Amino acid sequence: MIRKTRTIILLISIFSLALLAACGGKETSSGNKLKGTTGDSKGSEETIVLKYASTSPETHDIHVYGSNIFIDKVDELSNGRVKIEFYPNEQLGKGADMLNLANSGAVDMIMAAPSYLPGKLPLGNAFQLPGTLPDAEIGSNVVWDIIKDENSAIHKTDYANNGIRPLFASVLPLYQILTTGKNPIASLEDLKGLKLRSGGGVQDILVENLGAVPVAMETSEQYTALERGTLDGGIFNLPSLESNKTIEVLKYLTTNANVTSFVVSMAIGEKSWNKLSHDIQNILIEAGEAAAKSLAESANASNEKALQNALDKGFKAWTLTPDELKKLNELVAPTKDQWISNMEKLGFDGQAAIDEINEALKKYE
Repeated sequence: MIRKTRTIILLISIFSLALLAACGGKETSSGNKLKGTTGDSKGSEETIVLKYASTSPETHDIHVYGSNIFIDKVDELSNGRVKIEFYPNEQLGKGADMLNLANSGAVDMIMAAPSYLPGKLPLGNAFQLPGTLPDAEIGSNVVWDIIKDENSAIHKTDYANNGIRPLFASVLPLYQILTTGKNPIASLEDLKGLKLRSGGGVQDILVENLGAVPVAMETSEQYTALERGTLDGGIFNLPSLESNKTIEVLKYLTTNANVTSFVVSMAIGEKSWNKLSHDIQNILIEAGEAAAKSLAESANASNEKALQNALDKGFKAWTLTPDELKKLNELVAPTKDQWISNMEKLGFDGQAAIDEINEALKKYE
């Protein structure tokens, strides 16, 4: 009887040890709790999983030349201790949902765009005013210089006030005007009354000034709208046509209109950031710089490649003459003053954001 009791006790002890070992796994998810990240020594022994949500397809330039660079660099610098779970293409929410996802702790990192969150990221729309940025490479550098500067008005208003911290940012190649096969464009008059997809924010004002009707729409909805004729066209950056598949339902494009830009940033929620050890924070910062550099360097070449691809697929191109460009600029010029006025009504200093941009541009003249 004693021997049998000892055997039972031994079996219970072995089972308890096995259970403890199973519960002591090293991989943790930061969606709810970051284990072992407050001290460098303990944090270095565990795998930290950070959830990252985006609205764009994984084949989009912002991910090919940005997110992928960031994720790989984090893995390299952390020796595999930090893993990024990537959820692209609105898997976890649309553009307007991104801030809530980060602030609620549902995810750690988000892709945030001022156009999709004009009420929350108002001053970032200043980058998208027509004629503000000369090209996507310089624009990306200027955007990142300003957004990461904690003393800038844009950083304070759009990021600090919303509990997020930017890790990298970019300007997509400057936008062209595109229409479907039913809506040929060869003059500014052809734009009047057309229903054009807009990213929202300042782009809505711009489309109205072109004489068209702006239709703010999420990326995932635009293909069907173009195919069914709900949209006649839109303002797009050319590299996105392939990743969003809209290249299949568009036919006409401008080659040199450069009417606006689109700013997008990758940011981490402050709650998630503050749970990380200093060495992990520094890894994210370094990886973000690498991603920002890659995006800036790839932007113009990517645009040229996308234009040639569209022409090879039979797109009809309209290259505006100097007189047409002058007329186009006159049409969209009021956009800036209208936007500044809108910002004032909301209690934001739009002119301060524009002044910051103009000052930052001097570095690249």
